[in-house]
Amino acid sequence: MSSDIVGNQTPEELELQRKQAESASLEAELIQRELDLVTLRAELADFESRYLRTVGVLYAELDEIEAQIAEAQARRKPSDSQARNGPTAPVLRPTNPPKRPRTYPFQNPSRQRA
Repeated sequence: MSSDIVGNQTPEELELQRKQAESASLEAELIQRELDLVTLRAELADFESRYLRTVGVLYAELDEIEAQIAEAQARRKPSDSQARNGPTAPVLRPTNPPKRPRTYPFQNPSRQRA
């Protein structure tokens, strides 16, 4: 804008222009951060998938080995009830993570892009 137009503006108009410029800057930053968030969520989902495939196979192998050990112990000591029934402590295994929503609370539906 030229200096004579700016000189004719009221303080309220100048403040409005400043606020609009700040709003546009914040909007651009928000868009970038939303893109970063979507990218990180995709990377996390990929990592979780690879982790579960890798660790899931290892847990399956571990379960098979533990079953073989329990069978061998049961054969060696048939009178031992713990050897016959196997370990009583629960074994924690990874589970599939819950599905994430495709939209997030901070997203404005009118601003969603295809």
